[in-house]
Amino acid sequence: MMDLLQFLSSAELSQTLQEAASAASDAVPSDTAQEGGALGMLGLNWKLFLGQLFNFGIILLILWKWVFTPLSKTLEARTKKIKKSLDDAEKVKAETAQLRAYKAEVVKQAKQEYENILTQAEKTAQLQREEILAQTRQQTEKLLKEAEQQAEVNKQNIMKQAQDQVAELVVLATEKVIKEKLDSQKDRQLVSEAIKSIT
Repeated sequence: MMDLLQFLSSAELSQTLQEAASAASDAVPSDTAQEGGALGMLGLNWKLFLGQLFNFGIILLILWKWVFTPLSKTLEARTKKIKKSLDDAEKVKAETAQLRAYKAEVVKQAKQEYENILTQAEKTAQLQREEILAQTRQQTEKLLKEAEQQAEVNKQNIMKQAQDQVAELVVLATEKVIKEKLDSQKDRQLVSEAIKSIT
Protein backbone atom coordinates (compact mmCIF):
# COMPACT_ATOMS: atom_id res chain seq x y z
CA MET A 1 0.00 0.00 0.00
CA MET A 2 2.90 2.31 0.80
CA ASP A 3 4.48 1.55 -2.56
CA LEU A 4 1.30 2.62 -4.29
CA LEU A 5 1.15 5.89 -2.38
CA GLN A 6 4.79 6.58 -3.17
CA PHE A 7 4.19 5.76 -6.81
CA LEU A 8 1.08 7.92 -7.02
CA SER A 9 2.75 10.83 -5.31
CA SER A 10 5.87 10.67 -7.38
CA ALA A 11 6.62 13.46 -9.86
CA GLU A 12 7.08 10.98 -12.68
CA LEU A 13 3.43 9.98 -12.62
CA SER A 14 2.34 13.61 -12.68
CA GLN A 15 4.65 14.37 -15.53
CA THR A 16 3.50 11.29 -17.51
CA LEU A 17 -0.14 12.22 -17.08
CA GLN A 18 0.52 15.83 -18.15
CA GLU A 19 2.40 14.72 -21.26
CA ALA A 20 -0.44 12.36 -22.21
CA ALA A 21 -3.02 15.10 -21.73
CA SER A 22 -1.05 17.63 -23.79
CA ALA A 23 -0.46 15.10 -26.57
CA ALA A 24 -4.17 14.35 -26.65
CA SER A 25 -5.10 18.03 -26.78
CA ASP A 26 -2.57 18.70 -29.58
CA ALA A 27 -3.91 15.83 -31.59
CA VAL A 28 -7.50 17.11 -31.45
CA PRO A 29 -8.38 19.59 -34.21
CA SER A 30 -10.63 22.45 -33.31
CA ASP A 31 -13.39 21.34 -35.54
CA THR A 32 -14.47 17.81 -34.64
CA ALA A 33 -17.56 17.97 -36.71
CA GLN A 34 -15.49 18.02 -39.89
CA GLU A 35 -14.08 14.61 -39.24
CA GLY A 36 -16.05 11.86 -40.77
CA GLY A 37 -17.70 8.91 -39.27
CA ALA A 38 -20.14 8.21 -36.53
CA LEU A 39 -17.86 9.49 -33.75
CA GLY A 40 -17.54 12.82 -35.51
CA MET A 41 -21.32 13.14 -35.69
CA LEU A 42 -21.57 12.58 -31.92
CA GLY A 43 -18.96 15.25 -31.31
CA LEU A 44 -16.20 12.93 -30.23
CA ASN A 45 -12.60 13.06 -31.35
CA TRP A 46 -11.34 9.52 -31.73
CA LYS A 47 -7.69 10.44 -31.07
CA LEU A 48 -8.63 12.19 -27.84
CA PHE A 49 -10.87 9.26 -26.97
CA LEU A 50 -8.02 6.80 -27.50
CA GLY A 51 -5.68 8.91 -25.33
CA GLN A 52 -8.21 9.06 -22.53
CA LEU A 53 -8.87 5.34 -22.85
CA PHE A 54 -5.12 4.68 -22.64
CA ASN A 55 -4.81 6.91 -19.52
CA PHE A 56 -7.82 5.17 -17.94
CA GLY A 57 -6.22 1.79 -18.65
CA ILE A 58 -2.93 2.85 -17.02
CA ILE A 59 -4.72 4.22 -13.93
CA LEU A 60 -6.88 1.09 -13.80
CA LEU A 61 -3.75 -1.10 -14.04
CA ILE A 62 -2.02 0.89 -11.28
CA LEU A 63 -5.10 0.74 -9.06
CA TRP A 64 -5.53 -2.97 -9.76
CA LYS A 65 -1.90 -3.85 -9.04
CA TRP A 66 -1.27 -1.69 -5.95
CA VAL A 67 -4.73 -0.97 -4.48
CA PHE A 68 -7.40 -3.50 -5.40
CA THR A 69 -5.25 -6.65 -5.16
CA PRO A 70 -3.73 -5.86 -1.72
CA LEU A 71 -7.09 -4.53 -0.52
CA SER A 72 -8.88 -7.67 -1.70
CA LYS A 73 -6.20 -9.86 -0.07
CA THR A 74 -6.57 -7.88 3.17
CA LEU A 75 -10.36 -8.14 3.01
CA GLU A 76 -10.15 -11.85 2.23
CA ALA A 77 -7.75 -12.41 5.13
CA ARG A 78 -10.03 -10.40 7.41
CA THR A 79 -13.07 -12.34 6.17
CA LYS A 80 -11.28 -15.63 6.87
CA LYS A 81 -10.26 -14.39 10.31
CA ILE A 82 -13.83 -13.31 11.12
CA LYS A 83 -15.20 -16.61 9.78
CA LYS A 84 -12.67 -18.54 11.87
CA SER A 85 -13.62 -16.47 14.93
CA LEU A 86 -17.31 -17.19 14.32
CA ASP A 87 -16.56 -20.91 13.84
CA ASP A 88 -14.51 -20.91 17.03
CA ALA A 89 -17.33 -19.13 18.85
CA GLU A 90 -19.79 -21.75 17.60
CA LYS A 91 -17.44 -24.53 18.74
CA VAL A 92 -17.09 -22.90 22.16
CA LYS A 93 -20.86 -22.50 22.34
CA ALA A 94 -21.36 -26.16 21.42
CA GLU A 95 -18.71 -27.27 23.92
CA THR A 96 -20.33 -25.08 26.59
CA ALA A 97 -23.70 -26.67 25.86
CA GLN A 98 -22.13 -30.14 26.06
CA LEU A 99 -20.41 -29.20 29.31
CA ARG A 100 -23.67 -27.94 30.78
CA ALA A 101 -25.41 -31.14 29.71
CA TYR A 102 -22.59 -33.21 31.22
CA LYS A 103 -22.73 -31.16 34.42
CA ALA A 104 -26.51 -31.64 34.63
CA GLU A 105 -26.06 -35.39 34.08
CA VAL A 106 -23.38 -35.59 36.78
CA VAL A 107 -25.58 -33.66 39.23
CA LYS A 108 -28.51 -35.94 38.38
CA GLN A 109 -26.40 -39.05 38.95
CA ALA A 110 -25.04 -37.63 42.21
CA LYS A 111 -28.59 -36.95 43.45
CA GLN A 112 -29.67 -40.43 42.44
CA GLU A 113 -26.68 -42.00 44.22
CA TYR A 114 -27.41 -39.86 47.29
CA GLU A 115 -31.03 -41.03 47.30
CA ASN A 116 -29.91 -44.66 46.82
CA ILE A 117 -27.41 -44.37 49.68
CA LEU A 118 -30.03 -42.73 51.90
CA THR A 119 -32.60 -45.41 51.07
CA GLN A 120 -30.04 -48.16 51.67
CA ALA A 121 -29.02 -46.58 54.98
CA GLU A 122 -32.67 -46.40 56.07
CA LYS A 123 -33.20 -50.04 55.11
CA THR A 124 -30.03 -51.07 56.94
CA ALA A 125 -31.04 -49.10 60.02
CA GLN A 126 -34.52 -50.67 59.96
CA LEU A 127 -33.03 -54.16 59.62
CA GLN A 128 -30.58 -53.51 62.47
CA ARG A 129 -33.40 -52.13 64.64
CA GLU A 130 -35.54 -55.20 63.93
CA GLU A 131 -32.57 -57.47 64.59
CA ILE A 132 -31.82 -55.72 67.90
CA LEU A 133 -35.50 -55.96 68.91
CA ALA A 134 -35.56 -59.65 67.99
CA GLN A 135 -32.39 -60.28 70.02
CA THR A 136 -33.82 -58.32 72.95
CA ARG A 137 -37.05 -60.35 72.79
CA GLN A 138 -35.08 -63.57 72.67
CA GLN A 139 -32.94 -62.54 75.62
CA THR A 140 -36.01 -61.40 77.54
CA GLU A 141 -37.80 -64.66 76.80
CA LYS A 142 -34.69 -66.60 77.77
CA LEU A 143 -34.37 -64.67 81.04
CA LEU A 144 -38.09 -65.18 81.76
CA LYS A 145 -37.75 -68.89 81.06
CA GLU A 146 -34.72 -69.12 83.28
CA ALA A 147 -36.55 -67.17 86.00
CA GLU A 148 -39.61 -69.43 85.65
CA GLN A 149 -37.40 -72.49 85.77
CA GLN A 150 -35.59 -71.10 88.82
CA ALA A 151 -38.95 -70.27 90.44
CA GLU A 152 -40.16 -73.77 89.67
CA VAL A 153 -36.99 -75.25 91.14
CA ASN A 154 -37.36 -73.01 94.23
CA LYS A 155 -41.03 -73.93 94.50
CA GLN A 156 -40.20 -77.63 94.27
CA ASN A 157 -37.46 -77.21 96.86
CA ILE A 158 -39.84 -75.36 99.20
CA MET A 159 -42.53 -77.97 98.63
CA LYS A 160 -40.05 -80.75 99.31
CA GLN A 161 -38.89 -79.02 102.46
CA ALA A 162 -42.52 -78.48 103.50
CA GLN A 163 -43.33 -82.11 102.81
CA ASP A 164 -40.27 -83.19 104.74
CA GLN A 165 -41.31 -81.00 107.65
CA VAL A 166 -44.93 -82.18 107.49
CA ALA A 167 -43.75 -85.77 107.35
CA GLU A 168 -41.48 -85.14 110.26
CA LEU A 169 -44.32 -83.52 112.20
CA VAL A 170 -46.64 -86.34 111.35
CA VAL A 171 -44.03 -88.79 112.56
CA LEU A 172 -43.60 -86.81 115.76
CA ALA A 173 -47.30 -86.46 116.25
CA THR A 174 -47.80 -90.12 115.60
CA GLU A 175 -45.11 -90.99 118.11
CA LYS A 176 -46.80 -88.85 120.71
CA VAL A 177 -50.21 -90.31 119.98
CA ILE A 178 -48.88 -93.82 120.15
CA LYS A 179 -47.05 -93.14 123.36
CA GLU A 180 -50.07 -91.99 125.15
CA LYS A 181 -53.62 -92.66 124.63
CA LEU A 182 -55.36 -89.44 124.51
CA ASP A 183 -58.87 -88.36 124.59
CA SER A 184 -60.46 -86.34 121.84
CA GLN A 185 -59.51 -83.03 123.41
CA LYS A 186 -55.89 -84.04 123.58
CA ASP A 187 -56.04 -85.09 119.94
CA ARG A 188 -57.31 -81.69 118.96
CA GLN A 189 -54.61 -79.95 120.90
CA LEU A 190 -51.93 -82.07 119.24
CA VAL A 191 -53.26 -81.31 115.75
CA SER A 192 -53.41 -77.59 116.55
CA GLU A 193 -49.82 -77.60 117.73
CA ALA A 194 -48.71 -79.47 114.63
CA ILE A 195 -50.45 -76.94 112.39
CA LYS A 196 -48.93 -74.00 114.25
CA SER A 197 -45.46 -75.46 113.90
CA ILE A 198 -45.96 -75.82 110.11
CA THR A 199 -46.97 -72.21 109.63
